[in-house]
Amino acid sequence: MSNIELITILPNLAEVSNVAGFNTGDETQVTIKNKLGASNVSSDGYITATDWNIFNNKVDTEDLAAYVPTSTTVNGHALVANVSVTASDIGLGAVSNVNTTVTSNITDSTNKRFVTDADLVKLSNVSGVNTGDETNTTIKAKLGAATGSNDGYLTATDWNIFSNAATTGVTGVYTIPMGIGLSNVFTFTNGVLVTVT
Repeated sequence: MSNIELITILPNLAEVSNVAGFNTGDETQVTIKNKLGASNVSSDGYITATDWNIFNNKVDTEDLAAYVPTSTTVNGHALVANVSVTASDIGLGAVSNVNTTVTSNITDSTNKRFVTDADLVKLSNVSGVNTGDETNTTIKAKLGAATGSNDGYLTATDWNIFSNAATTGVTGVYTIPMGIGLSNVFTFTNGVLVTVT
């Protein structure tokens, strides 16, 4: 072989001299781990299965924003497990724990009472028209004057007619209905109307 052929076949001698010669081409997992060493806080290396599980089970710090520390308490209850909050924890210690849908479970009071469904119907049927400030004029307007076929109030005209129509010698007390549960009592003495109450 000539010198020219050797140069073509052999690699650059400078490149060959930079090869360390330690890699024999038959490395195994064990030999690689021995050469690398396990990683730690100050050294690069391979990760052990133990460290993998530790790291894998850690929660991403971004996910921690939705949680509170276990040192936080609710009314003295540490948040290390499920918390059972009592009525007294929220200021309801004096409140009876009863079913209030059953009225017999609630203590009766003279100014706090329940109404039945039947009473509720009666209350809803109240018209609410009476404002409590009725006057003589508004009452008369609502009642209307009494007639032979309608209850109502006694007009002054009818008063005089009744008074003058009394026959001589009539004595007694007569009640004349005035409508809506009202009535006037007329007292006659010898045909003369004496009082109306």
